[in-house]
Amino acid sequence: MRHGSNFFAACLPRGMVSNMFGIGITELLIVLGILLLLFGSRLPSLARSMGKSITEFKRGMHDEDPVQDQVEHK
Repeated sequence: MRHGSNFFAACLPRGMVSNMFGIGITELLIVLGILLLLFGSRLPSLARSMGKSITEFKRGMHDEDPVQDQVEHK
């Protein structure tokens, strides 16, 4: 097989595909498939939580001093 004929081979540096953690692409896809079957029902809630966290983080970055604002409002 030529190095450039595989999609994954094109994404990774030369030699990285067969040596990554000592497993090949087929084994990696099988492990990812099993993980998806085990944790697939939790993925939407995980993505929602991460989205809310990122939104809160960005909102917090734009506030000048949120701790000071909370003290003044009490």
